[in-house]
Amino acid sequence: MKRTGRGRDEYLARIEEYIVQRRLSPLLLSPKEWAVAQRWKEDEIPLLVVFRGIDRAARSLVSSATEFEKLRLSLAYCDKPVRAAFKSFLKARSLFFDEKDRCADLSSLAGADDADTFYVLNRLETLWQRVLELASDPRFTDHKESIAEVAERIKRLLKSVRRSRRAGWLEKLQTKLAALDRKLVDVAKEVIPQDRYKDIQAQVREQTGECGSEPGVQSMVEDYLLQRAIREEVGLPAIGLFDL
Repeated sequence: MKRTGRGRDEYLARIEEYIVQRRLSPLLLSPKEWAVAQRWKEDEIPLLVVFRGIDRAARSLVSSATEFEKLRLSLAYCDKPVRAAFKSFLKARSLFFDEKDRCADLSSLAGADDADTFYVLNRLETLWQRVLELASDPRFTDHKESIAEVAERIKRLLKSVRRSRRAGWLEKLQTKLAALDRKLVDVAKEVIPQDRYKDIQAQVREQTGECGSEPGVQSMVEDYLLQRAIREEVGLPAIGLFDL
């Protein structure tokens, strides 16, 4: 693992960068938090699994409006969700290798030493299937072409990851998925009745108003919560590497 300019390895540095982004605060890791991250590294928990656990911890805080202003995630708080995600990951991996007929072409790419690739391939395949299912949903009858286009682009990304993974591939992949997610959310807006959509907007503004942050942060949080509310209303998957 390469060293960073701060004298800490890339694994720990990426965890710090991610948690800072998720808790909407410039606070860096405390010594106790570094100890938690170090234990994750020693237990060989893949970064993407760590990120997924952090996302789960963040959702548990956001779900309570009274605690929204306290959105200051600590790695100690995230430890239990991260380890639960790791347990699920290990179970899924064992099932994955048992299904040789269906997944033989992935086994050489998703071995125990390439956990990030394993996670991403399975995540992309799951998203592809879930978006395909949306195309048969009666609510999306007028938007089948848009849904099919999103599914096809996810399928192409899946094939691309199988073929090669160059430097920075995870960041580039997440950027592309974020664009597809935005497109799918925009489609979902069209199938929600106007009155209901206004109610959702009002509820989101009420939640956001309680955070008491700077206007720029409030706008970002409001956008995040609105997208999440739209997904929950229509039953959309979050098109990204994690369940945000």
